[in-house]
Amino acid sequence: MKIKKRKLLAKNSVYKIFFDDLIIKDKIIKNYLVLDCISKNRHGCGGVIVIPKIKNKFLLLKYFNHIHKSYMYTFPGGFVDAGESTKKAARRELLEETGIKSNLKDLISLGVITPIPPLINSKIHFFTANLEFNIKKFKIDNKEHDKIKPLLLDKKKVIQIFKKNINVDSLAIACFFRYLALYDKKF
Repeated sequence: MKIKKRKLLAKNSVYKIFFDDLIIKDKIIKNYLVLDCISKNRHGCGGVIVIPKIKNKFLLLKYFNHIHKSYMYTFPGGFVDAGESTKKAARRELLEETGIKSNLKDLISLGVITPIPPLINSKIHFFTANLEFNIKKFKIDNKEHDKIKPLLLDKKKVIQIFKKNINVDSLAIACFFRYLALYDKKF
């Protein structure tokens, strides 16, 4: 497979969007959509997700997603800023989306995945953190989200939501699955 031609369609602070014309076994595939994350670390990570654990419960976020016009479930996360490590990005996103202040040492890596490899040129670094936090102090940065609700749930309830609800961020499911595979002896 070779790229014959690449055309920049749009760019914002996070992504460059391209149409690629590809050559695959003497066939040309036109207008193959590619999202290229602008800010990535040296390992190709442009995003982070954090599973906050507070007193043996998980902090899941329910927020309104304008694309799907419905409420979605996810964990705190977002993009890596230029020059920022994924650990610092995870700490910043946790603060912006929940009001939780954490130390870098609180964040434990769960590893890295590549979401939708044929479409997105970036990786996502997963973290978990065991934290002390009073859910009544939950607050969000209004520039980040609107209509967001924190849910402090036990493992069984998180699994139930992920199993029965179609409005779940697939990266949140992957991150939780990774957490269970690494830390849950019953898994």
